Amino acid sequence: MSPAELARTVYAPPPAATPWRLADLFAPAQVHLYRYGRHALADAFRAAGGGPVLLPGFFCREVLAAVPAAGGHSLFYTVGPDLQPDQDSALWPQARAVLAVDYFGFPADLSPFRAYARRTGAMIIEDACHALFSRD
Repeated sequence: MSPAELARTVYAPPPAATPWRLADLFAPAQVHLYRYGRHALADAFRAAGGGPVLLPGFFCREVLAAVPAAGGHSLFYTVGPDLQPDQDSALWPQARAVLAVDYFGFPADLSPFRAYARRTGAMIIEDACHALFSRD
């Protein structure tokens, strides 16, 4: 596929062969639709049980408002120039939830988040809200 063809699929994806809805793939109780990503994040943080939430040091302020709305407080891990965590997850502070961000459509490497969750029992929340080049 040429770069121009690939760009067309990103910005104007072909229609599905048959109409479908996300809710059709799950039980109705499993699907929650939100007008704003910050409301979805607040619910996810609440589902983690409140308390400390571990966020990347590079993020928008809207997410910060979701943390206290869920009864939590923010802790941070640092990210490097590649927007991946630049510190071993074993050194991250204890939190109830950790947020992994897919910056600009590029999926985050979830291995440090999985290691952290196994060690601490934290819930991993992956945010693809601003995935510019994402198709889904």
